[in-house]
Amino acid sequence: MQEWADKEKTLVILGVRSLAELLRWEQMLRDAQIRYEVFEEPDRGGEKTAIAIDPNVDPYLFRNLRIL
Repeated sequence: MQEWADKEKTLVILGVRSLAELLRWEQMLRDAQIRYEVFEEPDRGGEKTAIAIDPNVDPYLFRNLRIL
């Protein structure tokens, strides 16, 4: 991810409806061995609030998520 962060400056933000859905995405990414990073908010007790996903993943994977 650091290589991407050093070179690229584009972000696409997609939304999920709940923490449960975010956790399902995390599990799916882990199972598929797709590189990702989870963002946790210390001021919210470590709650997971976002996932950054390897930009080389097929975007079709995210076809059912809404763009924010």
